[in-house]
Amino acid sequence: MFTNCWWFVGSSICVAIIFALHVVPFFTADHRFAEQFPYAFGTLFIFFWTCLQTSIGLLPPIYHRFSRFPWSVPSISFASIVFLVALLASRSHPKTFIFLTTTVPVGFISVLWILIASAPKNQMLLIISTLATLFSAELTFRHFLVTERIPSTQEQFSDSIARHWQEAVPIEKTPGNFRIVGLSDSFGVAGGSQNYHYLLPDLLRPTNVEIVNMSLGDFQPDQEVELFRRFGPTYRPDLVLYGFYVGNDFIHVEGRQVSYNGFNLRIQDGFDTYIFPNWTLLQWLAKQLKASYHDAKSKWRQPPTSQASEEVSMGIKPEDSLKTSPQPEPVFEKTVFLTIMNGLLQICCAQEKSTDAFEPTLKWIDELTALTQTLDADFVMVIHPAQFQVETKLYQQILKQFGKSRDEFDLDKPQKVLQDYCQSRQISCLDLLPTFRKNGSEGGLYALQETHYNNAGNQLAATTIVEHLTSRQPTN
Repeated sequence: MFTNCWWFVGSSICVAIIFALHVVPFFTADHRFAEQFPYAFGTLFIFFWTCLQTSIGLLPPIYHRFSRFPWSVPSISFASIVFLVALLASRSHPKTFIFLTTTVPVGFISVLWILIASAPKNQMLLIISTLATLFSAELTFRHFLVTERIPSTQEQFSDSIARHWQEAVPIEKTPGNFRIVGLSDSFGVAGGSQNYHYLLPDLLRPTNVEIVNMSLGDFQPDQEVELFRRFGPTYRPDLVLYGFYVGNDFIHVEGRQVSYNGFNLRIQDGFDTYIFPNWTLLQWLAKQLKASYHDAKSKWRQPPTSQASEEVSMGIKPEDSLKTSPQPEPVFEKTVFLTIMNGLLQICCAQEKSTDAFEPTLKWIDELTALTQTLDADFVMVIHPAQFQVETKLYQQILKQFGKSRDEFDLDKPQKVLQDYCQSRQISCLDLLPTFRKNGSEGGLYALQETHYNNAGNQLAATTIVEHLTSRQPTN
């Protein structure tokens, strides 16, 4: 009887929290229920599901009648896991993080109660069915739900270009036009229509230039080479413009790159990857939960009323507000951003004299240049600097935050390795670091607390690339 009372009190508190946080606000003046209906519907579903679980655990007649069926215990295991995964996959509302932290415990408590109250044979059955369901979920997720990040057909490749390119690029090159294939990671697409790739055609006039931007975010050199091998020859480039970001392009991660629900994942080879801590499903759930947290936190910071309504209430005319440009919002929190920068800074470690860590990446570039030569196209490498290499103040903040000293790092080390590599193979190479230091040592070229260029940075990169292309001699 005592455990039943404990269960009743705990479940009631959880249900009350869920109801207060997710149903009541939709009927207040600041929320319109119609706009939030899908989210409220999910909340009501959880409410009734919790009530059902509570009744099963609280009322002995219902529990004994339910547990009499052989499928009852496995069904609880299956339904609970599916329910929890569905919760973690939900990002339809800004308050997702509250949603998770108040409802996931209810599911776990419900399953735990059934486990405690069950007969020994049912306890074992519940454990076995839970493990089997989890493993089946991993197999299904890994082999049927995720999609390969590198397109396998021309249609898929064209769709990937269309996501970040405003005009369709014909496969057949227009006679008399000069075609450039841009290949990079997220630096090749960050900034949208203001990315340096998109600025090149206008800057290179009167030459008629066509840009085929094959860049994809979160790609590493090995994926970029495979992408170019599959689709580069189809577009018959005159020049391959390869963008290399020194911050993370030297960091090689083993495994097949896949994506699911907007998140990029790695599937490692080998039997040990099926051990629980190495599951791909766990990778995705961790990223999903982290993204939900940041979504909720960013929304909590926003005022309940719009900027326009606030300006009107303060007596500011709408036409006057257009004269002032809005302040950019930081992408990452300060501490998170500094942690990211500190991780990227390790590539500049001065104590490591050997360049063996760079060799795997350089071999992939060898393969890319060899593919370019078979197409009778020129090859130009553009080296994108990391923000801490450009901005003195940011570099000092990183050293102070993590207790480092200047003697531990050689900020120019990645560029030196790449320049020596290009010189030894007679590859045309453009290092943007000197130009960016000259124009942006005090800031202004990178997005606020983010790793990529802002509009000014993309403009400077495009201008510098054009100067390099117009002054160089053909290498092939």
